[in-house]
Amino acid sequence: MEKNLTLLLLFTFFVLASRNAQAFIIIDTGSGNLGAPGYVADKEYWKATEISLSKATRITDIYHWQYIYGIGAPNRPMDLALYGDGGDIPNTLDELYRTSYSVVETSMTDWYGVSNLDWTVGPGEYWIALEPFINVASDDDFYRFSVLPFGSPVPLTNNASAYQGNYENWSAMHSKPFEWGLRVSGSSVGPIPPNSPFSPNAPTSPHSPFAPQSPTSPTLPFGPTLPFAPTPPTPPGFYSAQFQGGGIPTITNPEPSTVLLLGGGLFGAAAMLRRRKKA
Repeated sequence: MEKNLTLLLLFTFFVLASRNAQAFIIIDTGSGNLGAPGYVADKEYWKATEISLSKATRITDIYHWQYIYGIGAPNRPMDLALYGDGGDIPNTLDELYRTSYSVVETSMTDWYGVSNLDWTVGPGEYWIALEPFINVASDDDFYRFSVLPFGSPVPLTNNASAYQGNYENWSAMHSKPFEWGLRVSGSSVGPIPPNSPFSPNAPTSPHSPFAPQSPTSPTLPFGPTLPFAPTPPTPPGFYSAQFQGGGIPTITNPEPSTVLLLGGGLFGAAAMLRRRKKA
């Protein structure tokens, strides 16, 4: 009897914990072509797309379908930033998170990006921005760029481009949907307190040291496409191992409140059993 009760409590604990923080796909456009043509993203032209979240979410993975081509010092960083919503463009006065990753030039076309992020936000609209080579000043790095090939089967609809690598120069791209590849995944989290800076009702503030002083943005060129870019090598097995089979692994992380509640229940049950033995 006592053994069965303990097993039942443990089973309940793991079932409830596994139902919390289940990973899910936020965006999956599918992969594009294996080479040019495509959009250029470099220190002169940045790209961003809008995502909509219906509940509090922890963004954990962001990957772009891309390759790098150019000359100069290798492994220059590509920045990923998450901004609040500015209507048709990112609100750069409300930069929430930033990270970077490196891709070696002439890399084969593949999914490149960052995993194990802990970007927690409330429900609402946000912008994911790709800002390559943000602090590069040397002349030779002008010829390094990221190519975002066309051809993804699920084009993105709300997009923006920044001209001359300037936070004040974001402008909406209404001419056509982005056909680049983007995969974003995350996990659900508990309610966010109203006073949290990530609550949708919290006032915005210039989190970025590069935030402009004006939220307005002029209409500017969207940046070149690249019909002439060299096609990188495409040997068999070019897909990233993380996305073999077209899926993103499910991540389960029990919420702290769930762990404390169920842990307390287990201790209580153990105490009750000890009292029954003494009786």
